[in-house]
Amino acid sequence: MITGYACAFLRRHDEALVAGAKAIALAPSSWSAYHMAGMFHCYAGDFRKAAVYAEQAQRLSPLSITHSLAEEARARFHLGDFAAARDIARRVLKARARWLTAQTTLIAALWNLASKDDARSAAKELLAEHPNFSVSRWALGLPYRREDDLEALIAPLRSAGLPE
Repeated sequence: MITGYACAFLRRHDEALVAGAKAIALAPSSWSAYHMAGMFHCYAGDFRKAAVYAEQAQRLSPLSITHSLAEEARARFHLGDFAAARDIARRVLKARARWLTAQTTLIAALWNLASKDDARSAAKELLAEHPNFSVSRWALGLPYRREDDLEALIAPLRSAGLPE
């Protein structure tokens, strides 16, 4: 899994996907193998498989559910299911209120649902908790294969008022 994580962030997505598949083959009951493989698929642009793997990770370890829920919310966002992304992100934030992945996914989902006031309010809350947050710095840590996928997530953050 470490190899896959490193490959994903080096933007060697095909190698990350192979590492994720190997981790699942070696430990088919490991929630973390499914969680990481789901993350690799999300960054590689296969959002359906990312959501399926995130759901499997949740079934395997309800105690670690927030990790997989955050990844599922992002996958659902990219699949265009903004209501599910919003609802899942809110669920994550109930358990871990400062989780940036869930906060940014929530803001982007709200914006795309035309809940612009709610998105702006969530952006203000994010900045209150993370005053040094910037969209461009956040985007650097998201190793999407396709620039369009990254832009789909970060454009609503800018629109909701988060600083560049």
